[in-house]
Amino acid sequence: MAGTPGLLANELLGAVDDAGRLLVMSEWESLAAFLEWERGADHRTATAPLRPFQDRERDRFFEVYEVRDAFGGG
Repeated sequence: MAGTPGLLANELLGAVDDAGRLLVMSEWESLAAFLEWERGADHRTATAPLRPFQDRERDRFFEVYEVRDAFGGG
């Protein structure tokens, strides 16, 4: 997804207590940028390789979060 407008970063996270449980976290410059990409034609093609790994036991395959507060470490 390199070069996708508005996409700042992608990370693949693994559960500490379950090596087979993974999460893809994407950071976008804005909710509007994400929604524009999600509604576009490239969305389904770009995410197709991940579908076999979706957790079918969950009600939803993805969730959208927004930063409500932040602090600097140190």
